[in-house]
Amino acid sequence: MHGTKAFEKKLFWTGLLIRIAYVFLSYWFYNEMTGMPYEYSKADSIGYVETATGFASYWEHGTLFVELKMYAEAFLSDMGYPLFLMPIVRVVEGTEVNLLIRIVHAILGAYTAVLIYRIAARSMDANTARLAAIFCMLHPVLICYCGITLKETLMTFLLVLFIDMASRMIEGRKYTFAAIAPMIIVGLSLFLFRTVLGVIAFMALFFALVMLDTKVVSLGKKIALGTMVAGILFMSLSENIMREVRQITEIDVRGQQQTSLTRRYGEGKQGGNVFAKYAGAAVFAPLIFTIPFPTMVATYGQEDMRLIHGGNWMRNVMSGFVILAMFMLLLSGDWRKYTLPLAMLLGYLLMLAFTQFAHSLRFHIPVMPFEMIFAAYAITSMRKKHKNWYLIWCLLCVVMCFGWNWFKLAGRGL
Repeated sequence: MHGTKAFEKKLFWTGLLIRIAYVFLSYWFYNEMTGMPYEYSKADSIGYVETATGFASYWEHGTLFVELKMYAEAFLSDMGYPLFLMPIVRVVEGTEVNLLIRIVHAILGAYTAVLIYRIAARSMDANTARLAAIFCMLHPVLICYCGITLKETLMTFLLVLFIDMASRMIEGRKYTFAAIAPMIIVGLSLFLFRTVLGVIAFMALFFALVMLDTKVVSLGKKIALGTMVAGILFMSLSENIMREVRQITEIDVRGQQQTSLTRRYGEGKQGGNVFAKYAGAAVFAPLIFTIPFPTMVATYGQEDMRLIHGGNWMRNVMSGFVILAMFMLLLSGDWRKYTLPLAMLLGYLLMLAFTQFAHSLRFHIPVMPFEMIFAAYAITSMRKKHKNWYLIWCLLCVVMCFGWNWFKLAGRGL
């Protein structure tokens, strides 16, 4: 126990120092490059801060709850982050508010690695759990998103916290109100960030409860807890939430993905990508663990993606271990031990593969920490026969990376 606490402390402070350093570096960099402490594509970040400022004003005038009710009718799945920012913008004014927000992001990001360690340690050996936590602490994408004013870092923290609380409840067999209520509150908060994420989180918990051995959770408790979770999902699925779910998971998947690519890469005489019409779920679904690939060409409006292409490359390579872990668990039958994080990861990625956001990095971030768990599992379970497979995967990633960038150039006639 003492060693565990010492590792968690070292993990948190190391992760925090790295993120704080990046926060100050990115704050200076964006100021120098754009004249503002915002990333290049800053519309969403500015919108969040302005909305939070508006909420703070309503708070001062005593009309916050009335305004929130009206806001929720149109933007329920996007009001969580402005609410989180509201106390911060009341403390700090001006562009310095971005620095404070990102310092808070750094704290949450560092603690996310600690939570991943705890989740992995409950069902895996100590070495695997530590490796998963270190991967999460050092992942470039997770570090970079601490340095911008977007909701992904907070949303990822809340999701990992929910899975940690749920796994702790199941592992400790503590089904009291004091154990369940905080978990339910955290889970419901996810609906204020991304509706589908909240739905899948509760569905993952429901699936985990159903699939767990009755020696861990008795049949009676399975029925009681399953009914409770199903009831929460039923009550949570209001008309507004169902509308937002349908907007993300419409049937016309191919049309959605084509439209998204066309919008992102331009069209016609603006130098658009003529190959965008060939993109669809058939392309993205097999690669959902791996995409997006690094952007190594100068494409207007994608400056932020070029800054993070190293992080994308790390995810491309690491996805090979995640895929290997899926095969290992399937062949060994050990997947039941990891039902909760596995259901969360596969459920979310399966949904994502059939939407217009399959190739958007922001939409992959919430489940990246869980990918690190299974990447660590594969690495610590590898044998000599797997080494050649890994080398082949690295070469394949190189080919796919260059193929993706050729797609971006050739589609524009370059």
